[in-house]
Amino acid sequence: MGLEDRAVRILYATDVHGDRQNLKSLLEQSPADLCIIAGDLVRGPFRSNRSSFRFEELQRFFDFLKCRFRVDAPTKVFAESRLLAPDAPAEEKRKAREYLRLYLRAHKTLMDEMAAFEELFSGFPEKKIFVLPGNYDMDLKETALAGRDLHQRVVEIEGIRIAGYGGAEVRNLMAPEGLAVAFREVRREGRLESEPRDFLLRARPDIAVVHTPPFGYFDRLRNYGAMGSPGIREYLDAEAPAMLLCGHFHENWGVLVKGRTVLVNPSHLGRLPDVMGVWRGGFCFEFLFEQGALSVGTIRQVERGRIYDVADFIPEGKGRIRRLVIDPDRFATLSREGAPRGPGLRPILEFREVRDFFRRYETEETKKRIADLRKIYRSLEKRGEEVAFDLLGSANFGMMEEGSDVDLVLYRRCPCDHALPDRACSLPRLLGECFKSLEERYRVEVTDCVNLNRVEESIRQQDPGCPALQRFVLYRSICRPVNLRLIRKTESLLSEHTNLKRKIEYEIRDYFKSMAFAPSNIYSFKKYQARLNDQGVRLPPRILRKIDSYLRMPQAGR
Repeated sequence: MGLEDRAVRILYATDVHGDRQNLKSLLEQSPADLCIIAGDLVRGPFRSNRSSFRFEELQRFFDFLKCRFRVDAPTKVFAESRLLAPDAPAEEKRKAREYLRLYLRAHKTLMDEMAAFEELFSGFPEKKIFVLPGNYDMDLKETALAGRDLHQRVVEIEGIRIAGYGGAEVRNLMAPEGLAVAFREVRREGRLESEPRDFLLRARPDIAVVHTPPFGYFDRLRNYGAMGSPGIREYLDAEAPAMLLCGHFHENWGVLVKGRTVLVNPSHLGRLPDVMGVWRGGFCFEFLFEQGALSVGTIRQVERGRIYDVADFIPEGKGRIRRLVIDPDRFATLSREGAPRGPGLRPILEFREVRDFFRRYETEETKKRIADLRKIYRSLEKRGEEVAFDLLGSANFGMMEEGSDVDLVLYRRCPCDHALPDRACSLPRLLGECFKSLEERYRVEVTDCVNLNRVEESIRQQDPGCPALQRFVLYRSICRPVNLRLIRKTESLLSEHTNLKRKIEYEIRDYFKSMAFAPSNIYSFKKYQARLNDQGVRLPPRILRKIDSYLRMPQAGR
């Protein structure tokens, strides 16, 4: 297991369920050196639900006949034998022909799907991409993905030993039995025979990749309890790899530590319909593997071609891992919970709803300016200066045009103003130089500078009257962040003090009204609306009512 010193960035996704667009967006935007896709590549082997349900019905019919005739053979072989049997009833032969016709159709569909995935992967020759089959997939050995197949295979990348075992004990009745990769695990006379356990024990990987989770981890199914693999659990107890990556159970996601092993299930990448609606999916886990262990990992979500950081996971030693939630709304979606409530001020909630509507039509100029700001904070990061921004005005609404200036709030960690809590901290020299370099195209106006050290000190002291803390809560309620990770560290600390946060939300009401009802802001709403009208976009009545309600609110002091 000799590992090189260099950190390797790995992208891990599972349960794609046919969503190649999300997968393509990940591959295009992720800087990962290595990509691992752990199964359920396809949504199913049939293009229509009608064919899927009919195939399942026929498969159950022939499974029953196999039991009746005490035949232990693949369903396809048995159906072929009944078709040729002189004593088989005509109805049975008709069903055998229909079953075999659907079987061949499913085989062709699955082969075509795997070829489409290979075409996608081959467009990224700079990335090493490996794939594990799930219980929705066929065995990859005879497909276009054979060269990327990780099932019962060991690969070594940059000194990291990786082994995989795909499939699941649960059979997908809508897929042909004979095409699915076999998950060989059975208990005989009280003794567990487990091919995944035996393979992984022999392979001794640094990173074990399985579609099915180990028993007791990420495997609980409502009304059934733990449904994971006992064999993979025995392997985990005996060998303890540095990491174990799994999937299959979409609702049972997370990152946790067992002994020296970090276990990960990021939930599903593909969109999934069920009786409750459609789960958006888009989730993956990107991490750094360094000196034989996880260094830091991030659950991300891809949506409409953009990637959002959801939560960071940082090992802290002694079997502990620290979670830092970066995007609470997306984290709540992942948790299958309602989105957490924002500030308890109705005007702010209405403001955010209107703002988010305009952002759906974000201009290219907005995207360019945000990209510029990202380059700036990343370049400063390399020089030891951490900064983040909250965008105001047209950048906040996504409505910037050529020549539009950028108004923003600057966040930094500055030791200079602890004795002067009312005073904003200063602009770093390097940042000022970066902003000056943009002046030929547009101007950057820093409207406020907030010292995060001062904010965190006030949180610990439970001081709702601190102006820096009040401004922080206000900006975070209504603005658009750039480098959210830096800001989230402070927000996470504040979220631990619910009563303090409520007091501050009450205190900032007049601040919000003063900002919202400046004449320039009222004019801006009308300007943004006119821009959308020029594009043929009509604001829905609900949004128009919100804007009207927002503009009619009494101003501070009236």
